[in-house]
Order: sequence, then structure tokens, then C-alpha cells
Amino acid sequence: MRLLVLIDNGVPAHLLVRSIYAWSLIARSLGMEAVITDRRDGRPDLSGSWFRIRYAMEAAHTGQPYDLFIPRRPIAGPARITRTGGLHLLCGREEPEYLCHGKALGFDVVSAIFHLVSGQEEYRSGSRDELGRVDEKASFLHRHGVEGQPLVDLYIRVLRQKIAEKAGTEAFHGNWPKGKRFALVLSHDVDTVSAANATAVWNCVLRAASEKTASGKVIMSAAALRRAAMSPLRLGLAYPRWLTRPDRGLEMVCRIEERYGVRSTFFVFAPHVKPFHPLDCPYSYREKVIFAKKRVRLDRVLDEIGGNGWEIGLHGGVRSHADAVALGEQKQAVENALGRRVMSLRQHYLCFETDRTWIAQEGAGLSYDSTHGYNRLRGFRGSCCLPFRPFSLSLNRELDMWEVPLNVQDCAIDKKAGEEGDDHAEVMKLLSAAAETGGVATLSWHPDRFSDPGFRPLAEMYERILRWAQEKDALIGSVGQVMEAWENRSLRPDLDLDLDGDHLSEVSA
Repeated sequence: MRLLVLIDNGVPAHLLVRSIYAWSLIARSLGMEAVITDRRDGRPDLSGSWFRIRYAMEAAHTGQPYDLFIPRRPIAGPARITRTGGLHLLCGREEPEYLCHGKALGFDVVSAIFHLVSGQEEYRSGSRDELGRVDEKASFLHRHGVEGQPLVDLYIRVLRQKIAEKAGTEAFHGNWPKGKRFALVLSHDVDTVSAANATAVWNCVLRAASEKTASGKVIMSAAALRRAAMSPLRLGLAYPRWLTRPDRGLEMVCRIEERYGVRSTFFVFAPHVKPFHPLDCPYSYREKVIFAKKRVRLDRVLDEIGGNGWEIGLHGGVRSHADAVALGEQKQAVENALGRRVMSLRQHYLCFETDRTWIAQEGAGLSYDSTHGYNRLRGFRGSCCLPFRPFSLSLNRELDMWEVPLNVQDCAIDKKAGEEGDDHAEVMKLLSAAAETGGVATLSWHPDRFSDPGFRPLAEMYERILRWAQEKDALIGSVGQVMEAWENRSLRPDLDLDLDGDHLSEVSA
């Protein structure tokens, strides 16, 4: 069955671009061939099996039958969330009376999806911290208590169920190869390679100077002194066992994932981070780590694990998150150091500004970003758990890259979280929500969580998640591996629009 979307031909061109973007995302998520048209004269050829959706202000006669009517109710001002029909629905001034009744939806699912995925509430927000980030605790989704729900995917599931009803089959997912129902993305931000090196000491000094509180200055100064005391040991003296543990994070991650037959993405800093910020964590690629029970240079370790299926991505510096030139230079520096192409990115400290960051990442030539998530919260920042092409609100077009939403990182979990604790239960609830909608669950675990005994419960949680995902028959892999599978199955709709001139020059058929 194919999808036919009949759009009201009275939609202004600049809004039509946004509607087509949302419909494209919906069709890709459904895994269906689709045609989007504003024609009423019987075109295109409708032979075969179609599910017809009418998207307009009113359910007027179109000259063609339809299977579902969706009202066009653009969200012009601040959005609201109301619970109707068992779902939290995003709407504007008009509150929907029902979720679904017969052949009609009670709300504009298209505008709701566009509003959430494009980050319009964040784009309008003037409340940002010193790193340019929106305050997570004051965010639109957190204030409504729905950051743990993939609303976009739940809305698409409603459409999927209506299509299944007509087809006389059960609701399907159909997004992943070999019958996999969902995907688990594994990733690691390599912030620390070794505690005992001059770069790490200098980084602590800079961070201590930048701290605004006395307690922060004391903590970072103490860290600088501790690391400085370790540095003489790098002159060739034997390492006490307890000092080598921070150096073994990469090896321990690879060992665990090798045991489960899976691979992940390691996001690494460029050899020289420019422009530098005190929160950046630069390290030398000639620095030595413990790998295969030997002290080996970092660049050689990264080359070896990259050759064995793990992905090496860029961990962008704090001041690069809205700077295409800086990101491009950091990307090139990693590629030059390792002799391999870098396609994936995550910004350090999840520094992200809606619209500006995506534009910079596209300009730097990166294919996949996985920054769009929370630092101290767990959840779906764009209410979406499937990869999507970002939409630039300032340029009014879809960008030529993909976002792989980040759902859970170790910083948002109590380091003492055990299997019976609330944190573990909440994390599994979140991952299960992604699994139930056939989406992507993305993890970010720092490598030092695996080598530091103080974080052992987090390392154990990571393994439990791997076992759970394999029992659920998930597609498990790195950002690049999962995105390759997604792009191979992701169909872009055909456009059949009867417009004059170049009103839709931003949209390619």
C-alpha cells in the first residue's frame, strides 16, 4: 500500500514547505512510498492500493475519495499540550475535542510534528546559559512533564493504525532490516584519556580559573594538583595499578562490546581544539593508554579499533557549536591524524542552539549529529526517537544531514544506580518507549565509567541494556551503522504540486 497526501492548494508557499517537510518525515517513519500533491483533477495515477489522506482547513469535496481527514490548524503562537484520547496532543489556541473519530483526526498532527521536531519553542526561548544552551528544567516539554514520551512517534503510530485498519492487517513498523523492531545506538564521549598528563593538568587549571563559585574553584584546583602529582610517573616509572585504571576505558568498552558482537561510536576531540574553551578536554594523540595490556599511543589505538568496525566521530569543542569553520577545521584535524573519514559528531557538553548548530554542522560537511538530547535529564528532546533531517527555521528548508536523537547519557543517572533502583527503572521505561514505537534508543556512556571503580554500577547498567536489547532482537550498532540501515530504508516522497514559478525551490522531488 502507498500513501497519497492531498494538501489544500490554498496553503502559502512558505508554510507549504514546512508541511511537506513534516509529511516527508511521516512517510519515512511509516516506511511507505508516498506522493504529496495539491492537484484535484484526478492526477497522479491512482491505480493500485493507496491510503488517501486529505490535509486541509475543511473536509471539502476534493474530486477524490479519502480515507482520513486531518484538519490544518497551524500553531501560530505559543503551543499548548492537552491530554485527549489517551495521548498528550500539541495544539495552538483550539483545543481538540477528540483524538480520532471515524475518518477524521481531531487535531493537526502535521503542524504538531513540525513544531516539535524543528524545536520552535526552543528557537523562541530567550532563556539560555553561558554556553548558549536552553535551560533543560525550564524547557517546554519538561514543564509539561512529557520529555519522556516520543510524542511524534506516538502520533505517527495513530496514522499507522488507521492504515493497518484499511489494509486489514496488524499495525507494522517496517523501518529496520532483517525484521528488527527497533535500534539501539551505542556511543561514547572520550573526554578523558589519562589523568596523568600535562594537558589534563593545564585544563584543570583553566577550569578552576573559570569557575564562578568558591567550591568549584577548590574542586578543580584539587584536581589539578592531584593530576600534577601523577605526572612524574609518566617519565618511565612503573604505574601503580590504581593509577592505570583511568587509562583503560577504551579497552574495557571494546572488550564488553566485542563480547556481545556489537560496535559503537567513539567521539574524540581534535588534536588541537580551536577556539579553545576552559570546559574543553584536549589531549595529545601521542598520549599513551593501556590497550591489550600494553601502553599504546592513542592514535594507534583509535586506528586499530576503527579498523575493527568501531566508528570514530568528532567531539566538537564548546565554542564550535555554532561555527561551521571551526567545526570543519576540527573535523579535518581528526581525519588528518587518523587517516579516516569522520561523518558523525557530538558537541561537548551537548552545547546546542536550535537552528544555528544544525546549520554550522551542515556547513562543516558532517553527515550525522547526535547532540540533540539532555545533559541532566533523560528523554526525547524533540519528542522524536527516529533519525530525522533537521529543518532550519531561519533558512526555511530541510538541511542536508541527519540528527540521531540522544536519549540517555550517564551524566543523567546516579552513579550508584543499581538494578533495583528508580534510575534503572526510569531508563528502561524510556528505552522501552522507543522500542514500542519502532524507533532509535541512543546511549552515551563515557569510557572512564568502565575503568573507574566508583562508576561500576553505571558500567553494569550498560551491560544490562545490551542484554535487554539483544533479547528484544534490536538492531545494535554505532551511529554510522544504524544510519546506514536507516538511509537504505528511508524513502523520500514524490512531489506532484501544481504551483507557479519557483515557490518551492527549496524542496526537491
